[in-house]
Amino acid sequence: MESKTRTLADISLVEDSSEPVDSQPLSRRSPPVSPRRDATAATSTEGPKGPHAAQQSRKSTRRSPENDRQGESDVSRAKKASARKAQAPAAADTKKATTMRSTRGRPAAADLLEKHLHTLSSATFASSAASQKLPILKEMEGTAAKGQPTGDISYRKERPHFLTPRLPASLIPQGDRVTEASLFPSRGATYRETDQKWHTVVFPSGKPSSRADAVFLDQWVSGTIEKYALRLSRKEDLFEAVENLLPILSIGLHELVRQVTHHCLERGMVLEKIWRTYVELFDRVLSELKASVAHHQARTETIKEELDATHKELIDMRRQHPRQMQQLITTLESKFSERQSELEDQLRFREAESIAVSTQLRELQGEIETFFPLFRHYRSTSLKPLLAALPIPHVHDNVAAEVAIADDFKRILGALPIEKRKKIGALTYTLLGLTRAAQQSGNAEDSAAVRELQARHDRLKEENSSLRQEVRDMQRVLREIQHKTADMDDDQESAPRLHTGPSRSKLSAAASQSRGALDA
Repeated sequence: MESKTRTLADISLVEDSSEPVDSQPLSRRSPPVSPRRDATAATSTEGPKGPHAAQQSRKSTRRSPENDRQGESDVSRAKKASARKAQAPAAADTKKATTMRSTRGRPAAADLLEKHLHTLSSATFASSAASQKLPILKEMEGTAAKGQPTGDISYRKERPHFLTPRLPASLIPQGDRVTEASLFPSRGATYRETDQKWHTVVFPSGKPSSRADAVFLDQWVSGTIEKYALRLSRKEDLFEAVENLLPILSIGLHELVRQVTHHCLERGMVLEKIWRTYVELFDRVLSELKASVAHHQARTETIKEELDATHKELIDMRRQHPRQMQQLITTLESKFSERQSELEDQLRFREAESIAVSTQLRELQGEIETFFPLFRHYRSTSLKPLLAALPIPHVHDNVAAEVAIADDFKRILGALPIEKRKKIGALTYTLLGLTRAAQQSGNAEDSAAVRELQARHDRLKEENSSLRQEVRDMQRVLREIQHKTADMDDDQESAPRLHTGPSRSKLSAAASQSRGALDA
């Protein structure tokens, strides 16, 4: 009864306000206050403290219709007393208080409360919407005639689901829930035949509003993460571990959202929205990362397969390489043996040929020395380029040797200056059986001798031509021998095991002799 009197007194103070409600600025206006909160505040101020006292006060006001009628009479008496107090000031204040009433006869306080309690804003949620569906002041108007004071009977329509938000069901597994055993039944308790006691679920609670709920949640999260860590140490797949951890965190945060929502619906909704956004983002990142890792794993598997194939090829090559090398060595040895036999046969043939050429060369050198024993003294004189410029005389094969010799003498003497010719003639004319008198007489005998000498000269010239042809043939043969000797030197370098010492020295000697003979 005290609480209702206090509430009506507050309403009358609002009615006696000298300022209109609409004229006050928004910063000075009082926030929308629920009638239940107003009644609870009044009860906590006047009566015993605590929720149990408020509950007892409500029960005391709901006992019977007689109590309701008695409450209404008390309200009327309190209203009349406040009206008498309001008539004490000046008439001007009475006129202002009268103008605050509504055109329909309702108090200005009723308009103010209805405006603030039943107007939805962007910050109100389910509780405001529920209160709008059941306008309390309209129910109050229906209890009394217009123009008469009314009592606050809003407590009749107050229910827990009108003020506290409905919480979603908890996702904590049944095996992890904490229960409290008791010998006496309580609300929501279940009886178990095993221990013959009533068990009440303490965590998760239907109304998680205490610190114990947070402590239980912390213990559950810590224990679950420890169990998860033990399982994680035995697993190698990171994505599977993350996918198993995400439901644990989701359940824990869902329970935390329930606890926050019980105190403030808006905070709970914001927290749940943030968590859902984070989970969606994390799931997207995890999916992309999983696809990337799958791609890299496939690529790694491909590279591993290629590496295994290459390793197998390497092992096969190492196993087959000695056999292939042995076959190659055997083949090369047989080829080298055949080539060595061929080169040895060629060397023996060349040695025999070189011996024959050397013998022939010595014979030619002997013949040259027979005709020109002093050739080595004048072969390098200035006469050599002059003789090379003169044409070689051509004689027949049947010409006499004397004629050929005479042609050679004439060719040699023709290359000399006139003074040297005379000197040579003075030194050799006695060998020809001539005297100065005979030369000057020019008789027939001398002419016959000259003709004979001319014939001998022609024969010698022909013989000289034949000898020159033989020398040219010998030079050609010598060049061939030199080419063959060079080829044999190259073969000896490629086949060092061949024994070519004596043959090579013989060929070198024969080549030097041939060059000497050609120079002569």
